[in-house]
Amino acid sequence: MTSEQWSAAVRLLWGPPAKPARGPKRGLTLEGIALAGVGIADAEGLGGVSMQRVAAELAVTKMALYRYVPGKAELVALMVEAALPDPAGLDAGLAAAAASAGGGWREQLGVWARGLYEGFRAHPWLLEATVGARVMGPRELGWMERALAALDGCGLSGAEAMDSVVLVAGHVRGIAEQERAMAGGGGGVVGPGAKGPMRSLS
Repeated sequence: MTSEQWSAAVRLLWGPPAKPARGPKRGLTLEGIALAGVGIADAEGLGGVSMQRVAAELAVTKMALYRYVPGKAELVALMVEAALPDPAGLDAGLAAAAASAGGGWREQLGVWARGLYEGFRAHPWLLEATVGARVMGPRELGWMERALAALDGCGLSGAEAMDSVVLVAGHVRGIAEQERAMAGGGGGVVGPGAKGPMRSLS
């Protein structure tokens, strides 16, 4: 991302709703735009996503779409935020893991890792979209915070805990990438029968 793209992504992901720009009445929402992109990426992979294609899906012109999102990099940032499962959905599982007999950081990270894996299975293009220097949205940051919370009290420094989370996430990513390759490397949703590799995180 360029500095301009970075600033735009921060504004779109974290800023207040933008005031309407001059011109015709705005009829789209950032959520609707993101979900249109997610639908294309789920069917065809991230390579199938373009501003022109999303505009066509929404029955608007590409120039109209630019009034909301300045380019593909910012569009993909919005798509990641829309496609990631709500991290609050992990809370019940994390609490149950913590309360179980012998429950601790290992059990909680297992819940977290399996949730992340299911997100990659549902939207395989996230494997491409969540690498490199980029702006994290509230949902992605929420996932990171819950993994770090699971390691609270383990005696790790902040840097060590972060390294541990990155290591686990990398392991999950590797499993998901292997599964995707075995399924043919397409960008679409992986079939429900391929769950075996995650046994290593059980």
